[in-house]
Amino acid sequence: MAFGGWHCSSLRQRSLRRIHSSRRCRWPLQWAWRKEVTQPAMKALSSAIICLRPMPRLRLVIRRRRCLTRSRRLGIAPKSLDRVRQRLRRITKRNRGISLARMIAEVNAFMAGWVNYFRHAHCKSHLQRLDEWIRRKLRCLRLKQCKRPKAIADFLQGLGVPEWRAWMLALTGKGWWRMALTYQATEAMTLAWFKQQGLVPVTDRYLALQTEGNRRGT
Repeated sequence: MAFGGWHCSSLRQRSLRRIHSSRRCRWPLQWAWRKEVTQPAMKALSSAIICLRPMPRLRLVIRRRRCLTRSRRLGIAPKSLDRVRQRLRRITKRNRGISLARMIAEVNAFMAGWVNYFRHAHCKSHLQRLDEWIRRKLRCLRLKQCKRPKAIADFLQGLGVPEWRAWMLALTGKGWWRMALTYQATEAMTLAWFKQQGLVPVTDRYLALQTEGNRRGT
């Protein structure tokens, strides 16, 4: 029996080969070939056979980078958050041998494009946690640049930390990453200090894009 210029035997072989290779939409054709294939059945399955074509790559990219939350709002996929953290780890590595100002400029340039891509997603809480993580990475770098306990104590005292607390952190046996989360480090390198260094918070960029997209400006 012929259908649309194709023999059923050749059509069946082509369909089964596609099913075996792509593993997509298997159930319509499996149901069809278990029964006697008639002309109306072939017409009904024409749309199912079209579904065997490979899906466009854009859909896979969207599923990787964006997801729909339970409230049917557009959000950021966890894998996308992991990828941005990996990229920021490469930018803020402590052994790069560059100044803090240059590193902050690279972070700002990268995060400006990244936030612009996800400007329609509901991700304010994720961005707030990402801001805290970035500031901790930069505090860690700045403390390591001091190298010696005397330089660490002088740096902290210059930013308003009392002498005895500055020396307590300078003489501690903690690693650089743990030192960046201490009270002395957060007291010295505050949000205002990072603003003076030129760091633009990711949350501020996101909220600015939300305001620009609102006609009322609220």
